[in-house]
Amino acid sequence: EKSDLASPSAMVASLGEATAVVLAAKVEELQGSLQKRGLAAVQQHESPTTSGCVVCMEKAVNKATLACGHNTCANCASELKARGVSEPCLLCKPAMPLSADSLWELGLRVYVKMQRKNLRPNCAWDGLLPALQKEWDDAIELWTAAAELEGPASAEAAHALGSAYKWGQGVAPDLVKAMGYYQAAAEKDHGQAQHALGAMHEEGYEYDAEFRIAKDLFAARRWHEKAAEKGHVESRLAYARLCFNGDGGLVEFSEAQKHWAAAADRNIPAACTSLGMLYINGQGVAQSLAKGRKYLQKGEGLGDKDGSTYLKSVEKRIAEVCPLLEKSVVVQGLESQPELNGMVGVATDYVVEDDRYLCTLDGREGLVKLRPECVRKAPKGATQSAVAEIAEDSAWLDGVDKATPTGGNGPNNTTRPKKKGKGKKKK
Repeated sequence: EKSDLASPSAMVASLGEATAVVLAAKVEELQGSLQKRGLAAVQQHESPTTSGCVVCMEKAVNKATLACGHNTCANCASELKARGVSEPCLLCKPAMPLSADSLWELGLRVYVKMQRKNLRPNCAWDGLLPALQKEWDDAIELWTAAAELEGPASAEAAHALGSAYKWGQGVAPDLVKAMGYYQAAAEKDHGQAQHALGAMHEEGYEYDAEFRIAKDLFAARRWHEKAAEKGHVESRLAYARLCFNGDGGLVEFSEAQKHWAAAADRNIPAACTSLGMLYINGQGVAQSLAKGRKYLQKGEGLGDKDGSTYLKSVEKRIAEVCPLLEKSVVVQGLESQPELNGMVGVATDYVVEDDRYLCTLDGREGLVKLRPECVRKAPKGATQSAVAEIAEDSAWLDGVDKATPTGGNGPNNTTRPKKKGKGKKKK
């Protein structure tokens, strides 16, 4: 995609000869200016204990030494590399040709400088100093030209312009321009732009007294899906929510489960809670109180307040319906398969609609469905052989009161009868 874009002739054909000449001069001027300031920063901050960053031109934080020997902030270098710039050091870089890549890179270098000035990405940049405003105006001009071209650098530039106009970063806020640039980048398969465009369609914005961007949940769902498939976490959450509620299309529980599960794997609290309730209610998945509780516990542990609220309700429900869930049990009074009586296992799950525990039994493969009255809480540390010995005392194993136990030392906390013996002689 980059092969033809790097040639000046392709740029002239795309932008026109006059525009290309102006941009070539702008590239040369901005590169020279950044190199001079970078060199001055290196000289200003060079000492036995400090170094200057050749990217943001401030004192290097978490210094990283480049292959050329110059230093940079670790964050500055990683920011450039993450967005397609393989050579962070501009001092050692030859004159940059007129191309979409060079237009994007020079603008990005100015943007990284702005971030180091504590100008955050998702907020307005008001009152820039004249020197910074001049550099930023140049960056906007270069990005605007790059956005008209093709290729990854063009998509990056269009997305950056969308954010600048949305938040008013050194330019007058313009939501129409923002959506237009996001759309251009999204159509070039830029994941972050697809998320941003989906969010704008989902939320809607007031532009001025006469114009507003109305909500469009169908468009929001389409763009969030594209970004979610690329792994964008916020779009995963948004797309799952839209699918679950049937907004902008049909109700699709399976799609909601897929993307909530992917987000839960990355420890996103809200995704853990949503996925937990999906399993609790059996929506698009096999109902599982055990899995649901596990995800709710994870959501609560990650600090989700809804997860904590839902978990309390679910724990109360489990205590009433299936108190032996995920506990050691012993089979008792099973008439259809008497050979299972006395076997020890774990009640791994509970099927609400069948009113059955799903149990794994020692020495037996697969899951066994058992009615609640056919399982009792196994004694602590019980083994198959130990239960077989205890079973000889049918007075407490076979004749266990089926009422809710209140405590004791037998299965399910029932009290085992004491053996008769001689008591102490009365004085």
